[in-house]
Amino acid sequence: MNVRLKVAAQLAGLFAVLVATQMILEQEILLPKFAELERATAIQDMDRVTHALTREADLLSATARDWGNWADAYQYMQDRNPAFVDAN
Repeated sequence: MNVRLKVAAQLAGLFAVLVATQMILEQEILLPKFAELERATAIQDMDRVTHALTREADLLSATARDWGNWADAYQYMQDRNPAFVDAN
């Protein structure tokens, strides 16, 4: 066997070992850590969404209560009902 074939075979073998090592490292070390990071980030994002929706619901509730107090006055402006004047 000439030297070129021996060197080429050794380089191909070394390349195969390096590729196999890289794949094992990816599957056993890197991918589980990335999955854990994604899971933690997703939980954090869902907490943010929950807090934002709760805040918006609280603000909407306050606005609805405020506007609800004006329903009688709005109706009075529409029909000039004297019962409103007597009640207020």
